[in-house]
Amino acid sequence: MENIEQPSAWDLRVDLVSTRALLWVDTASGTGSVRREVHQYLSDRYQRLAVYHNVRGRPRRAARLWTKARWHFRLGGGGDLGPHPPAAALAMPIPEPPTFTRAIGFAARRGGSDDAA
Repeated sequence: MENIEQPSAWDLRVDLVSTRALLWVDTASGTGSVRREVHQYLSDRYQRLAVYHNVRGRPRRAARLWTKARWHFRLGGGGDLGPHPPAAALAMPIPEPPTFTRAIGFAARRGGSDDAA
């Protein structure tokens, strides 16, 4: 199993601040609406930041962030179970080895003209 590098807490905070600022600009006129994908993105970021704080012994801060994550998850079309749907194991077939083709014309190999026209 690969060890996928998780974003740092500062990366998560910057993502949240920049997304919230863009949302504020978009909805300030009153005509814009927030898409479900934005709520799903914010839910993911709040959930990751909640896990970060919980691991470091800050359960109250983690609980507040988890509440925000659940709120955005519901607005993003999810249920009330939590920010992530159940995981499923997926498999892909092993790819075929690459095929290399030497695409040189017959005349070019014999020293003739390499003019394509």
